[in-house]
Amino acid sequence: HASRDPASDSRDDFCDRLWLVHGDQLTAHHIRTVKCEQARAKRPYDRRDWMLGIPAWFHIQMNLLNTIVRTHWSSAESGDRAHHCLTADIGTWNRSCSSRSNVKYHQIEPLVTQSFTARVAALFYAAMRRQGHITSPQGVDSLSIVSDAIQGLTPRQFNQLVEDVRLSAFTLQAWRGTTHRDVEFRTMCRMLQEIELFLSVRHAVKNADIGLLRHLVDPLIVVFFGAAQHNYGMEMLFYRWNLDR
Repeated sequence: HASRDPASDSRDDFCDRLWLVHGDQLTAHHIRTVKCEQARAKRPYDRRDWMLGIPAWFHIQMNLLNTIVRTHWSSAESGDRAHHCLTADIGTWNRSCSSRSNVKYHQIEPLVTQSFTARVAALFYAAMRRQGHITSPQGVDSLSIVSDAIQGLTPRQFNQLVEDVRLSAFTLQAWRGTTHRDVEFRTMCRMLQEIELFLSVRHAVKNADIGLLRHLVDPLIVVFFGAAQHNYGMEMLFYRWNLDR
């Protein structure tokens, strides 16, 4: 490689421009590798300082969904009948998801969405019973009773119920299971929190919500490294480093 020429740098348009080049994680890795190899090139264009290779958010979203499959596909112990896993939901709703090793995005994405909605609805119903908004012994078997009870809620009561659900399943204590000894419930809380992160990323990507995406970088670092998804964990650290520069 030739040494740099400051005079030629001043005449080159690529001295003061930056282009985002995105793809999957491997593409971003290859871009950074090429930049390192060309670091001593003479022309600014060849050095590629103008190129910032990052993984596209849709690929991050897909890998996050694969992380949920990795962590909550089935029970850790073979033969155990777990209720809060994707395999149980596939059987309950008769979905067409073949196997863990051959997951299709268009099949698993609506499954995790329905899994999240069904469990949050159940937690909301349980909160209504605890706070005395539903007292009928018929309970959930009569949807009209639940519907009438929801329609009769004031905004303040509704917000209290939402906060009840958050405290029950969406806190660090719920993740750790420090407030209860039910392993199944702890598993459900962890599953819900991972799916909540995926739904947040999906919403932000769809609506180009840059502020929300910035807020999601830190929890994505934790989730990817926690699930041994080191490649994307490093990519999220790279995002964090660029955003903090």
